[in-house]
Amino acid sequence: MKLNANTVRKALINNQIVISKYVQGKIDKRGYSKRDLIKCIWTGEITNNQVCAGKLRVVLEGLDAHDNAVVCIIGMNEKDSKQLKIFNLFPPISEDYKRVI
Repeated sequence: MKLNANTVRKALINNQIVISKYVQGKIDKRGYSKRDLIKCIWTGEITNNQVCAGKLRVVLEGLDAHDNAVVCIIGMNEKDSKQLKIFNLFPPISEDYKRVI
């Protein structure tokens, strides 16, 4: 599966995106919700590709439910190749991102 913005959005529509309990806990701790994640995917654009442990991940920069900038790291699920996995969701506080808070 090739990772681009349309592929990620199709996976969202087809309920093929998973979040581990650990990542969900990190997202909750930062004050984000699933609504923020969904809006980030719909409004976001892929700004960078990463390879971590031999697996492709993309950096998706978008907006949260309150129209603030947010960054999402998405990649292939190791357990099921037809699913995508959320690896992180965080505010862009580094100068490496297009929209910095």
